[in-house]
Amino acid sequence: MRRDGETFPKVFSISSIEHGRYVLAERDVSESHNLKDQLFKSQRVEGIGQLIGGIIHDFNNLLSAVLGYSQLGLLKLPERHPLRAYFEEIEKAAERATLLIQQVRLFTSGEDCQAQTVGLNQVISDLEMMLAQVIPENVALSTEFANDLGYVSNNWGQLEQVILHLAINAADTMPSGESLTLKTQNLTVSERTTEWSNDMAAGEYVFLAVSDTGDGMSEQVVD
Repeated sequence: MRRDGETFPKVFSISSIEHGRYVLAERDVSESHNLKDQLFKSQRVEGIGQLIGGIIHDFNNLLSAVLGYSQLGLLKLPERHPLRAYFEEIEKAAERATLLIQQVRLFTSGEDCQAQTVGLNQVISDLEMMLAQVIPENVALSTEFANDLGYVSNNWGQLEQVILHLAINAADTMPSGESLTLKTQNLTVSERTTEWSNDMAAGEYVFLAVSDTGDGMSEQVVD
């Protein structure tokens, strides 16, 4: 034990010297133990990465089948057939899942997920049917899109996750049923308005407002 009370691993060795006397020596092996722990963790992470790689490969094959059959279904159905909307949503979901798998592959390989030029209105439009399934039926969902909305450089899948979480959290504050609105607009931040915008630099931004008529967070949650 060190003077500050911290325990640490050490190795003792005893050496015989003349006249039946012995020398006891001790050595701090903390660094050696830490290196072994780091090696074990890195090997474990590598093994998990290989496992995820195999899952990604198999899942990607399944997605290819889903995407292929949805496209075949669309080819077979007439333009005004009522089932086309379902096949189109299946196709969109499979395409989004394929992008997500690519992101996971990039993450496990240590590469950065590349940003894309994204239209926020389109991201929300593609999510509307999914949002209708995950929020309660007694919550009315509405959207207000800016017609001249600018594009952003971001990751499509990450934006979807953020919007889903915001919408679900907002719906949780309305157990009795109210309304939830997603609104997009262009926002200009000037030098004079950067005080309330924290670290936002002056410039042009795309703004997403998620508003609801719920009670909001309790004082305990805010604190």
